[in-house]
Amino acid sequence: MALTTLAAGTPAFASERRPAREITAEAETAALHDDDPGGNGDTDDAAVWVDPANRTGSLVIGTARNGGLRVSDLTGREVQSIATPDGGRFSNVDIVSGFRLAGQKVDLAVVTDRGLDRLRVYRIGASGLTDVTSADAPLLFSRDQAEVRAQATGYGLATYGRYAVVSRRRTTRLGLFRLEERQGRVTYRTSDTLDLPSSFRLPDGGTWSPCAEPGQGPQIEGLVVDAEAGVLYAAQEDVALWRIPLTGGTFSSIPRIVPSSSLPRTVAFRSLPRTGPSRSLPWALDAGKPCDTTASVSLPGYPKGLLVLPHGENITTNDRASTDFKFLDWRNLQITTF
Repeated sequence: MALTTLAAGTPAFASERRPAREITAEAETAALHDDDPGGNGDTDDAAVWVDPANRTGSLVIGTARNGGLRVSDLTGREVQSIATPDGGRFSNVDIVSGFRLAGQKVDLAVVTDRGLDRLRVYRIGASGLTDVTSADAPLLFSRDQAEVRAQATGYGLATYGRYAVVSRRRTTRLGLFRLEERQGRVTYRTSDTLDLPSSFRLPDGGTWSPCAEPGQGPQIEGLVVDAEAGVLYAAQEDVALWRIPLTGGTFSSIPRIVPSSSLPRTVAFRSLPRTGPSRSLPWALDAGKPCDTTASVSLPGYPKGLLVLPHGENITTNDRASTDFKFLDWRNLQITTF
């Protein structure tokens, strides 16, 4: 098996070893428009919920920033739309399976609300998603509402077990939060934090820091946890991909494995083996437009995997830009296996 991570940038490239070729999406979601008539929807991140009773009934849950959550079936048909809370802006989403809530084991969709610096938690059921966030769920990183307004808030997200790893926007901080039930709803508490470096020593004795606005650090967005191995992979923008062991609810050592300076400034993907030497096999899609997240899982019709990608600039009509999620069949990508 391989983990798939993404280095974000500008349009994709034609590899020197293999010419670019067109890959057609098997399905796509309805176009979203980032304007008032379109509900200010703008695709960002997606997670795939696998229905344990009927895998063909699985759902793709996508964030649409100010447009909330959009839930689609495996054909791309929208089955539910959920608005953000007042002032909310949804960034990333992941799935928690088998969480005990009100005496039952349930599956949850956990979302980073960048606008309010909180997690939103939704129970996934046959009738759709239901908000089960505790009314007194705390701020993730901010000390008060003044800090929330500065928007150095919860951003990237990955879950494992009862925990959620969240990155803080515009900083190098990662937070580890334990999900807990409280009176039939879900809240969370901070279990650990970790600050990745913001500057690096060069061979000549000097230091290098990624270009950033004053007072801001190279942030992390792309996060994925290999729960079996107990390892977090965290993509620090313009710096590197970090491999961070997790011990229960704590972070451990942080060796760097894939410097992003070796990647072209393109929409490029890297597949990394879960075991063995840390080597990468780069490949690219001629997607042509911005894309900074991905989700993949094996499902009926996609025996080698369904890859869900947000398309940063979908076909425009009447000078009205749109975005959507593309569903790709992993078999069409001709990825080298391990």
